[in-house]
Amino acid sequence: MMESSAPHDLQLYVDGSYDPIKRIGGWGVVMLRNNVEVASRSGSIGCADSSAPELLAILEALHWLDENAPGEAATIWSDSTYTVTGCNRWRHIWRTNHWRKRAPNGKGRSRDVPNVDHWKALDTCLTRCDRIEIAWCKGHVGLPWNERADALARQAIQHATVATAVC
Repeated sequence: MMESSAPHDLQLYVDGSYDPIKRIGGWGVVMLRNNVEVASRSGSIGCADSSAPELLAILEALHWLDENAPGEAATIWSDSTYTVTGCNRWRHIWRTNHWRKRAPNGKGRSRDVPNVDHWKALDTCLTRCDRIEIAWCKGHVGLPWNERADALARQAIQHATVATAVC
């Protein structure tokens, strides 16, 4: 897991949430400059698993950075070990393997990477933005900005009448 190596002035906290009954996910992003909230975003998406909203939260954070702070160093904090490890390690392997997962020993069938379109978009953004760090923070332990991103994601599900996209 990647710990933040340097404190950046720009910090973004992201989170995703998922309602398996409604099959709707929500994402939330909180943007901070010098530990002061400067913006937030949230939204919902119709999807089949809990990973898509987590990935969309990071994508939305990257889009915000591209629009509002191009070229600036920033840390994006997520409580999802899957997305943090995927962004920092697995996406490079998946890209090399043409976006297919292979068994560690090389035997067995290869499988498509779930949510491959989101992973490809993340790969494109993160390859272009080399000053962005994706770091892990422990979730649901009272970290105020992580809790705020989580609340935004959950509210997006509650307020969703029709999913904005399908993954």
